[in-house]
Amino acid sequence: MARLGVFQALLDDQMTWAEREAIHEAHDRADAAAIAKGDLAVLQRRVIEQRKELDKLRTALSVMCQVLGETKLLDVRLLDVRLEAEIDDLEDATGETRPAPQLTACARCGAHVPVTNTAMTGAGTVCDACFARP
Repeated sequence: MARLGVFQALLDDQMTWAEREAIHEAHDRADAAAIAKGDLAVLQRRVIEQRKELDKLRTALSVMCQVLGETKLLDVRLLDVRLEAEIDDLEDATGETRPAPQLTACARCGAHVPVTNTAMTGAGTVCDACFARP
């Protein structure tokens, strides 16, 4: 049996957590044995699998936030501020340094803002403040 993906592990009610863990542990042991023999293709395969799972998680989180924002169950701007603060705290705790943000000019007001604080519109790239205005 193949390694379980995040959604398969969470949504498959026919399998217990113990069974899921046993499958993952068996895969981990097999991968460790292959790596010990010098088979680095196993590492490459694992990285590719993890990248695919991360892409799925990013997509799921993005869709959930969009739906919650569209239904007014979530203040998207507040979420953005809170997430940024939490990520900053996490980076501070791990000792990671962040590179200087890449800046771009807002097509409406001309302000230079980080590209992460912009939105693409028919008029070009605009800052979040201009995007929020009608």
